[in-house]
Amino acid sequence: MSDQPTPDVIISVRGLRNQFGRHVVHEDLDLDVRRGEILCVVGGSGTGKSVLDLSRFRAAPGARLSHLSFEGDRAFPAQS
Repeated sequence: MSDQPTPDVIISVRGLRNQFGRHVVHEDLDLDVRRGEILCVVGGSGTGKSVLDLSRFRAAPGARLSHLSFEGDRAFPAQS
């Protein structure tokens, strides 16, 4: 994946990290969802599915991301 999403990308996430204390849930996750795609996140209890979803809104405690855009528009400024 490149740093710049292509026009058919409607959701782009770069550099997502979620951590609870010393437990890292997601590390440097990059994700693109293209128009017409259906994204399904599957996993057992406690594997980070809900945390991944909440991270889109910076609602997950300890969430850090370097880039989030929706339909090409940056949703949030970069975090340090």
